[in-house]
Amino acid sequence: MEEEAVRGKLARKEIIKTTKQMSKKELKISASRIKTKKTCSNIYFGRYHLRLPDETNNGALMGTCIHTVFEHLTKEKHKKLFESILAARTIGSSKLISRYVKNYMAKYNLPDECLAKIDGMVLTGLSNDFLCKGGQITGVELKFDIKGRGYRIYGLIDRLVEYERGYVRIQDWKSSSKLFTDYELKESIQAKMYALAARTLRPNCKPIVDFLMLQFGGEGFTQRARFSDEELNEFEEFLAKEYEEMSNFTEEDSVSDLAANQGFPKPQEGFSGRLVCGRSNYPGEMKKDGSKPLWACSLKFKFDYFALCDDDGEVIKTSKKDDLVPKLEKGEFVIKKKYGGCPAFKNLAYNQKD
Repeated sequence: MEEEAVRGKLARKEIIKTTKQMSKKELKISASRIKTKKTCSNIYFGRYHLRLPDETNNGALMGTCIHTVFEHLTKEKHKKLFESILAARTIGSSKLISRYVKNYMAKYNLPDECLAKIDGMVLTGLSNDFLCKGGQITGVELKFDIKGRGYRIYGLIDRLVEYERGYVRIQDWKSSSKLFTDYELKESIQAKMYALAARTLRPNCKPIVDFLMLQFGGEGFTQRARFSDEELNEFEEFLAKEYEEMSNFTEEDSVSDLAANQGFPKPQEGFSGRLVCGRSNYPGEMKKDGSKPLWACSLKFKFDYFALCDDDGEVIKTSKKDDLVPKLEKGEFVIKKKYGGCPAFKNLAYNQKD
């Protein structure tokens, strides 16, 4: 991997710490980190070891915006805003919420059509037991950091709701355009991790995980997952195994389980396996009808990028733009690097070009 000092510490023997070295910080694993590793070993290595730039899509950006709106409307002082939006059936009835959403869209260059989508998803959430009737909301955007036998996990729970009948409900809002299959819901790492966290935080309560699918109304809106103590105990064993593998993950392991070698998934397995790679042979390749570009994994093709590093050479942040500013007084520096593309597609003409 080629590296070129850009600004900061220009003269140094080692301008970046080798990818084979572990971080000085203790490893913590999240549901998304485990899912990424299971999806593709190269994506995992690129995202968590090389820290390659991660391109956020409009769906994820809208989801973050909606979560912030819900967080504000949960507060007692904003109850009137909640009632006015629900009565008017639009966030446009609240200058505060409407202004926030429009400013957010402008900041992240979201197209105008996203406003109607955000409006619709917010209304769907507010219309479906938003105030958790019969329960008490005891956690909003609740962070957890739990050490177990052979593992350490962390995450963020949208809402934790406790009920007198001896159970606790985790609410998680989803802006995704697809519902989970029964198989995906049963095997959901995120759902199991939430349930395990709830069992740890509220040991006297039985956990229930509700995914609130904001793009769907009616019967398809809430997808619920329950797990027995036995299933969660087995999940803890799985976490310990994953933690051990991640703690010793090296560059050689990045080619051990490539999505391209996993074959195409069964219908119940959802978006996984070779589907993750996409069909494009070069960036911007159009569909045969010329309607839009073919989709491809963001790490399928080679690209140049910039890395902001600390005084020890550990990567802090990366960007495809030369817009990273080092704090020189702390010994930070910026280098230009080249990512060579996914190993499974090294023979593509685009990845072979200089």
